[in-house]
Amino acid sequence: MRKILMVFLTLCSVSCLGAEPRGNPPPLVLAQIRRDPFKFNFSAKSHIPVGTNIAGFVVVSFTPKIEKRTLPSGQETTADISELRIKRGEKTITLVAGSAEYAEYVIHLAHRNNGTRFAVRPGERFTPEEGRTLEVLNVNTQQVSCTLLDTGTGEKFTLRKDQEAQPEPPR
Repeated sequence: MRKILMVFLTLCSVSCLGAEPRGNPPPLVLAQIRRDPFKFNFSAKSHIPVGTNIAGFVVVSFTPKIEKRTLPSGQETTADISELRIKRGEKTITLVAGSAEYAEYVIHLAHRNNGTRFAVRPGERFTPEEGRTLEVLNVNTQQVSCTLLDTGTGEKFTLRKDQEAQPEPPR
């Protein structure tokens, strides 16, 4: 009986050690998710040098383009479809003249313990506590939630509006 108990305890401790860690959720509250539209007017006549900073975006390339179009009346006209490629962090977007609008989401978080506030975008990293860096992986505007990655441990947490962070189940 003693041997059976020892085997049972050994197996139990091995399986407990191999379990996925559930982690320590960050002490953050999701206050709001705000849509942040970005508009920039430009045309084929614009001269926008590569490397120019526009509202936090860096110009990667500018390609002037004019397209000939035929109206239903048969008359020919031209349309400016110039492309401006801009980048912030790892995200690159292409804007087309005449419809150069893009929207990002800004996540507003508050630290439960010290009241520090953070305004971050998907893909950005921030440090809510010394020695802990989090990255915003995605935003769900329907559920008013966001997913954070602890870059030190690799753990993911989901924050919902006015609720504490919850670890995501292992996959």
